[in-house]
Parts: sequence; structure tokens; C-alpha cells
Amino acid sequence: MGAVRLESGHAHDGKPELKPAWCFLAAPVAIGLAVVGLVVAADAGGPTLTQVIGAALVALWSAAGIALGVRLRRDRLGPIVLAGAVATGVVCLAQSLVERAEVDATGNDTAEIVLRVALGLLPAFTLHLLVALPDGRLTTSRRRWGVAAGYSVGLIVGGVLCVDLDTMTLWPV
Repeated sequence: MGAVRLESGHAHDGKPELKPAWCFLAAPVAIGLAVVGLVVAADAGGPTLTQVIGAALVALWSAAGIALGVRLRRDRLGPIVLAGAVATGVVCLAQSLVERAEVDATGNDTAEIVLRVALGLLPAFTLHLLVALPDGRLTTSRRRWGVAAGYSVGLIVGGVLCVDLDTMTLWPV
């Protein structure tokens, strides 16, 4: 049961259609970050299994985000999925930069901080996606506040993980 598009850019059900161009821009960015992460990892002795799996997940979530953005243009799920894919791409690249710095014995505090903050935010993207089901909208103030709290907690967890850059504790994530 597809919605009929009206002249005003709104579908038959009154929801405005989204432009799919953002989906096409975010997906290559996410995949590009993951691929650059794999290239950096290859320079540092080869990618680990987690880096390869991470890059594959970025590609799959990017494809899912494109499909949602193109097929269900009234829904907001595509941009949420793609934002999570970009964050995961950032994790892939930052992890590779951290490991290369360890191999070179130089240290890269910026990559360490970015990795920790991005890891802290990944569960918030998942929360956002789940709370926004079925159409990607946060229809009640409770949902909006819940998602905002999720992102806030993610930033706080990422910040707390940055207190000690020599040790990576993943249990808070």
C-alpha cells in the first residue's frame, strides 16, 4: 500500500517526503572512513578480524540506510541508520590510527579520544533507532527526552573513557 504523492511534496498520509540525496552522501562517507581504516591497518601490520568485521558492518548498515532512505522516503529511519554507520566508520578509522600509533610507538591522543567518544555514542544511535520505530519519528516528548538522555549518557561515557588514554575499558559501552 504505497502512499500517493501530492503536488505539495507530501504523501497521501500527510507526511512530507524526504529527499534521498542525504542517504547517498552519508553512505560513501561511512564506507570511506571504514576503508581508510583498513588501509591504515594494513600499514600497521594488517587489519584485525574486528576491523574487517567493523568495515563489513559499516557497508551493510550503509546499504540498509540507503534502502530505507530511497524506499521509505517519508520515514526518518534511513538517516538514523546512516548516522550510526558514519559513527561506526569513525570507530573503524580511529581504532586503526590508535593501533598504528602503538606499532610506531608514537601515540595518537586525538585518535584515542575520538575512538572513545565514538564508542560511547554507538549505543545511543541504537537507542535512537529502536525508540524511533516504526517510522523514525520521536512522536512523544518522553521519546525525545529519552533519546536526548541516551546521547548525553553516551557523551559522558566517552568522556569518562578519555580520563585514562593508556587503558581501554569497554564494559561501560
